[in-house]
Amino acid sequence: MSELRDKVILITGATSGIGRASTLLFSDPGAKVVAAARTPDDGTKLVAALAGKGVETRSFDCLMHK
Repeated sequence: MSELRDKVILITGATSGIGRASTLLFSDPGAKVVAAARTPDDGTKLVAALAGKGVETRSFDCLMHK
């Protein structure tokens, strides 16, 4: 999947199921993955899983107001 190198991929629902699997898969070839999670705790767990694979990570919280 070298064609994904330096591309930006947005994945919603990134902390479970197909979204999580996609996040882990696409992070390997060097793409920049923006992964959205519903809760900070879920996001923290995903960041830890990626860091365990040697992937550079950054995270931020976005608060949604109704």
